Amino acid sequence: MVGTLRTKIGSTVILAILLTSCGNPAPDINQYSSSHRLRELCDFPLHFFQEKFNVQEIATSVIITKPVESPIHYGNGCSYSANSDTRQGFLGTSSIWWNGGEGSMSTAEGEPSSHIQIGQHAVAVYINKIPVYMDPETAHPSYTLNVAIDDWAGELTFMGGTDSAARSGAETLVRMVQALKA
Repeated sequence: MVGTLRTKIGSTVILAILLTSCGNPAPDINQYSSSHRLRELCDFPLHFFQEKFNVQEIATSVIITKPVESPIHYGNGCSYSANSDTRQGFLGTSSIWWNGGEGSMSTAEGEPSSHIQIGQHAVAVYINKIPVYMDPETAHPSYTLNVAIDDWAGELTFMGGTDSAARSGAETLVRMVQALKA
C-alpha cells in the first residue's frame, strides 16, 4: 500500500514537472527589472519624510537583505527611521514592484478609504487602524498609499498620517514609480 502510494505521488510529481517545463522557458528576470538601483528607491522619498516629520537625519535600510547597489527587480522596499537622538523612531516604508498590469495589489488591509488624483493616476489611500497600545484620542493612524502605473506598482506608508501629508505623499509616490519603473 505504502509503495503504491509513493509510486503514485512520485509519478504525479514527475508529470507536474514535465508539464510545467514543456514549452515554457524560464522567465527572464530582466523583464521584471528596472534600470535603477535600490539606493535610488531608498533615497526617493527622503525629502517627504524629512518635511513630514521635521527631521533631517533619517536612517534608511533595504527591507529585503540585498546590497543597495542591486537593481530594482519585481519586489523591493526600504524603511525609514529617525536617528536615535529623536523620539520619533520608525517613520515609514516605501516599495516598488513589477506587477504585470495586475492592479495595485496593496499590502494594506481592507478597501481604500479614498483616492487622491495625481495627474492621470488615482492613488489609493488606506488609513490603518491605531494600535491598541496607543491612545486613540491623541494618536494619528498610519497611512498607506498605493498606486499602479503601467506594469509597476508602488506603496508609501508613513506614521502619524494626516490628509495633507497623504496628498504630499501621493505626489511623491507617483513621481517615484514614474521615475524608477524604467
